[in-house]
Amino acid sequence: MITINLNIITRGAMAMALIFISFSLFKGVTNILNAFIVPLVLYLCLINQKKKQIFTLYLAVIVFCIIFFNIQFFFIIFYCAVAFILTQLRQKKVNTILSTLTLTIAISFSFWIGIMLTDYFFLTHMNEIIMKVMKGNILKYGIMLIIEGALVGVSQLFVSSIFYKRLITIQK
Repeated sequence: MITINLNIITRGAMAMALIFISFSLFKGVTNILNAFIVPLVLYLCLINQKKKQIFTLYLAVIVFCIIFFNIQFFFIIFYCAVAFILTQLRQKKVNTILSTLTLTIAISFSFWIGIMLTDYFFLTHMNEIIMKVMKGNILKYGIMLIIEGALVGVSQLFVSSIFYKRLITIQK
């Protein structure tokens, strides 16, 4: 017999709606806000859920993105990965410094590989444009990615901690 958990369906629908709004609002230069918002939405919607439910929502979000925001395909996969990392860091109660370092590396790498894959498969020129802005300096490009990763990661840790405490208080 199949049981339907309305709570996870409601949370999933809310996550999809918020992701749709985020991808619709933040494009181009403001796209970095998606890197902050989308993993956080996925994380918050899946607090205290089983891995099967988590991965079901991730799959639904990826399919949803393919349909409506196909150019974000690689980024949504990485956003799901970052949300999962955030979940694991919270569950395993990893200290703040190690959590920050882990998220910074994961997010920085996801930015870079997302840009490279999007350029390759969708024939965009994001990497080329960024390299022109950085005047061909790969070191500056790497530092920019690390700074962006750190800003997004620290922000996610801070906000997720506040919301996590609030949600746990509400559930009691």
